[in-house]
Amino acid sequence: MAITDFLISNYDRHSNNFGIMRDPDTLAFKAFAPFFDSGNSMIFYNLLDCSIGDSLKEKNAGFFNTWRKTMEHVTDLRVVDISKLPTSEMLDKIYPEEELGQRTNTVLKHFFKMHIAFLEVLCSGKSFYTLQQKYKSKMEYHLLFD
Repeated sequence: MAITDFLISNYDRHSNNFGIMRDPDTLAFKAFAPFFDSGNSMIFYNLLDCSIGDSLKEKNAGFFNTWRKTMEHVTDLRVVDISKLPTSEMLDKIYPEEELGQRTNTVLKHFFKMHIAFLEVLCSGKSFYTLQQKYKSKMEYHLLFD
């Protein structure tokens, strides 16, 4: 869940933001809800004025107050299969321009792609701190791989 929250920039994961699924007849616990209360996602508060570097520095209401600390506590960064994440074409369907506007659509897709790229580099062994320091204010996809 921490990785998914990072990918969608969900700033509001805390101990009261978990859901469970129960049997409707017996009310017995069945499982944790896979995603619950992720409304504070995708740079909802400052989408058009926030750079990727800025989003990585943001404090959040998670178990750890920064993305760096959160991601450093993930024991297996490969638990999310990056190859199964939405493609650009899928994102066009998720974020239709006619509903959100071209600029919003472009920025949302860019943020999501950048977070995927950042996760790919983390999976290759680079540290979050090193990447974050290298790109303090602006982060472009091609720079991640330098």
